[in-house]
Amino acid sequence: MDEIRGALAPGPWRCALTEHVADLAWHPDGRRLAAATFDGAVVTIDAERDGAAGDLVSHRGGAFAVAWRGDDRLSGGADGSLVVGDEQIRLGGWVGAIDVAPDGSVAIAHGRHLTVLGGATSAPLPSTIASASWHPDGRRVAVGGFGFVRWHRDGQHDGDVDLVWGGAVESLVTSPAGTWMAAGTRGEIVYLWRIDGSGRVHALPCPTSNGRMVAFDGSGRWLAAGSKGGLAVFDLASVDDLTGPSGRLLPLFCRPHAMVWHPDAPLVVVGVEIEEEGGGLLVIRCDDAAAPVGVLDLGCVPTTLAWSPGGDGLAVAGDDGSVQVVVWDRSWPWSAAEGRWGVDDQR
Repeated sequence: MDEIRGALAPGPWRCALTEHVADLAWHPDGRRLAAATFDGAVVTIDAERDGAAGDLVSHRGGAFAVAWRGDDRLSGGADGSLVVGDEQIRLGGWVGAIDVAPDGSVAIAHGRHLTVLGGATSAPLPSTIASASWHPDGRRVAVGGFGFVRWHRDGQHDGDVDLVWGGAVESLVTSPAGTWMAAGTRGEIVYLWRIDGSGRVHALPCPTSNGRMVAFDGSGRWLAAGSKGGLAVFDLASVDDLTGPSGRLLPLFCRPHAMVWHPDAPLVVVGVEIEEEGGGLLVIRCDDAAAPVGVLDLGCVPTTLAWSPGGDGLAVAGDDGSVQVVVWDRSWPWSAAEGRWGVDDQR
C-alpha cells in the first residue's frame, strides 16, 4: 500500500488491548479515550501522553457501547447493566447503544426496551433495539430494530417512520443541522427522511451493507454509506421529493470495516482490509471531484474509528486489539489532491 501524501501519520503510541474493540468514545477534552471490548473490558486510555490504559470496568459477556457525559464515563454490554462513573445500574437485556444529548440526557437501548437515564422505560418493542438517536430538540428519541424506526417521548410511543421495504435497522444518524435522519439497514437499503416529517421517506440503494457504516459529513450536504459493493455517496444539496437525492457508487477494491467523515472536509476515511497485507486507512475525496487520494498502511484491519473533538487525531481500533491515534496534518491541501480514477453518476 502506498503511503498517503501528508494527510495522516501514525501517532507516538499504540495501546494493546485483549480483544476487538466494539466502541470508542473521546472525552470532551480530547485528552482521554474510552474503549469497550468484546471480552467485556472497558478502559480509559491516556491519549495525550503514552497511551496507558486504566480505570477498568468489566461487563460479563462483552461490552458493546461506551460514551461520556461530562467527566462521567458510561458503558453497557451483554450483562444488561449500565455503568455510570462508579455506579452500576441494572437494566436487563443487553445494552447495545448509548446516546447522549447535548443537554446531557442519556438514552440507552437495552434488549427490546429504551430507557432515558433518570426517566421512563418504554414498553417492549417488536424486536431488539440496535440503535438510538436523540431528536435535535432533545425531547424525543428515535430507536431502530428489525423492520421499524419509532419515536419515543417520555417512554411513550410518539410516531413511526414508514420503512416501505423493511429491513433490519443497525444505525440511526442525524445531520449536523438536524434537518435529516438516515437509517442504515442490513442488506441493500439506506433510508433518508426529513426529521420534521415533511416529504417522503427515501429508500436509497447501498449494495451489500451491514447497516453500520452510514454518516453525514460536517456540512450536512453529503451522506455516505459503506458496503462490500463500494462507497455510496448522496448529494443532499437538492433532494427531489419523488426520486430523492442524486448519488454515486465509488468502488473501493477492498473490503471496508469502518468509516468516518473528516470533520471539516468532504473526505471519508475508510478502514479497509487488504488480502495478505493486513489493512489500513483509505482516504476518499467525496465531492464533485470524487476519487481516492491516498492510504496509510497500519498492518491491521481498522474496525472502529473516532475523530478527536478538535479533529487533529483519529482514534483507530484494529482487529488485533490495538488502539492508536493517527495524526491529521491540517496543512495538507486536500482541495488540490487529485485522485486516480473518475466516477460517473451511478444512480
